[in-house]
Amino acid sequence: ALNLLGAQASKTQVIAVSVDPRGDTPAAVARFLHAHEMAGRMQYLIGSAGELAWTWAAWDVGAKPEVGQPQLVAHSALVYGISASGRLTTVYPDTFEPSEIAHDVPKLAAL
Repeated sequence: ALNLLGAQASKTQVIAVSVDPRGDTPAAVARFLHAHEMAGRMQYLIGSAGELAWTWAAWDVGAKPEVGQPQLVAHSALVYGISASGRLTTVYPDTFEPSEIAHDVPKLAAL
């Protein structure tokens, strides 16, 4: 979506929230951001389960060990569109198309 925005991408904030406090170490997050060409373009909130609990509750983030593979985490995968004034305006499912977000960003920036 950021690539589709061109110059407007610099006015857009992308923030991910960890659902795997054990696995999402600073080094692992750095590797993820680099692998997805998002280093310097996205923030990634990490911390202990206790530190992240408030954020998970506030944003309805669900996470639990994967059945049969407890080293993996089953989690919600929603993307929230938040306006420039801080209001939640859009929720995208995990099947979103980047063009949908790129289309909405100018509208979010104006709210």
